[in-house]
Amino acid sequence: MDLLEAQAFWTLGMLPREKIPGIALEALEQGLDDPSLRILAGLTKGELDEATPRFEKTLASMKYKSLEKAEALRICIRAVSLQIVKDEITPYEGARLIWRAAHEVVGTHEAAPFIYAASEYEDRPNDQKFFADEIVKEAKRRLSE
Repeated sequence: MDLLEAQAFWTLGMLPREKIPGIALEALEQGLDDPSLRILAGLTKGELDEATPRFEKTLASMKYKSLEKAEALRICIRAVSLQIVKDEITPYEGARLIWRAAHEVVGTHEAAPFIYAASEYEDRPNDQKFFADEIVKEAKRRLSE
């Protein structure tokens, strides 16, 4: 997960603070560098209370602009779609994650195909393969946009 994706999940209240140091370390490994990022990457389990404020400071230090929830949702949908297509998570798990993210955004239909497929997947066990295939198709469509 890159920093923009992490920021999007954070904006939607879906980024556990335990993951923040690892995301910062990954960003450093990808060539990003900032003193705040280095501090964030070095946080220990005992310092996790500092993760959220330090993450905010790091984003500001690195000139990341705050995200509106609708934009954060679009970024999350794309990130989860990639995970679905790469078989890193099941189509149903991905659709449920997108559904959860969409609960934070009022007035958008961005996630509607995923929400519909996930809800039908739950309610119609005999058609789960069909809905899983449809989730994958929608994920691929989102990645081609």
